[in-house]
Order: sequence, then structure tokens, then C-alpha cells
Amino acid sequence: MIKDTLNTKEAELINIIGAECAASQRDFSRHLNISLGATHMLLRRLVEQGYIHIRQVTKRKIEYTLTPKGLSERLEKSRHCTLETIRSIKRYKQTIRDIVRGFYRSGERDFWACGDEEVSWLVQSVFKEEEFQGCRFRILSDEEREDLEDGVLFICRPQAEPPGWLAGKRVNVFETLAREIHL
Repeated sequence: MIKDTLNTKEAELINIIGAECAASQRDFSRHLNISLGATHMLLRRLVEQGYIHIRQVTKRKIEYTLTPKGLSERLEKSRHCTLETIRSIKRYKQTIRDIVRGFYRSGERDFWACGDEEVSWLVQSVFKEEEFQGCRFRILSDEEREDLEDGVLFICRPQAEPPGWLAGKRVNVFETLAREIHL
């Protein structure tokens, strides 16, 4: 009896084949970090289950392609990953929103961010909500950060504590979100 659910390596192999139709078993083996023999077994199992098709192009060249079932599986995994990413971003935004709300209620109106552009953008997106009217928010370069003494600083890079900023008025976004993940 053939099982119909894919293990992690089988799902990875389907993604690799979907992205690189002309790759060899040796390439697959390297990408998956498994032996050539294990790769061969995975390929055979995926053929038997109807996820991939193998075609002999020349005496020395084999082409691996996804079947409609394989393509459907790949698209479903992509959809699942995309939805999980969106859920994570919503949770992260809520965590940041809760932090900003606490500072806002205590009278803070100046907020700054420095570090990774994508993470700073996530913080900035919270300030575009009507709840935080009258706030000033700006993404700063490292040089600009040196000149500021007041306000709340969101540090948007791992392990970066700026000197001279009041400890209670800085938030390391990476550490905060990492704690959120482990809760």
C-alpha cells in the first residue's frame, strides 16, 4: 500500500523539481543534503505516487517534471506557507501595536526606528493606524540616531543596543518578537 502524504524531504524534492526541471539526481542530493541512493529512492517513490514524471531525453540525460498532482501539491504547500507568513506578520504587528499603545498611554509621541528596512517597515505600518494620531515616527540612519535623545527607539536589527538611549525607551524588535514566538 502506498501512502499519500509526503514527508519533508519528498516535499522539498517536489519544490526543487518544480524550480529546476533539468537538474540531475546529484544536484537533488546536494540540495537535500542526503545521499545519492536516498535521492534515487525518493524519486522512485514520488513517481509511484504520481507526483513526478521521469523522461529519458538522451542516453545520458533524464528530465524530471511535476505531474498535475505534483504541481497541485507544490501550489498547496506554497499557499500554506504564504498564509502562515501572513498570520505571523499579523501577530508581530499586534505585538508591536501593544508596545506602542503602552508608550502612547504614558504620553510618548515621538517614535523612531533604526535597522533592517523590512522590520522598520513593519513597525512603521503600526503608526499608519488612526489609533496613534499625533505621533511622530521616522526611520533613522545610524548617524541620525546619535543626535536624538528623546522618544522611543525601535531597534530593528538583532543584537544592537545603541549607547546613550534610556533603557526603558528602547525596544529591540527582534528580541521582542522572538519571545512572542516562544510563548
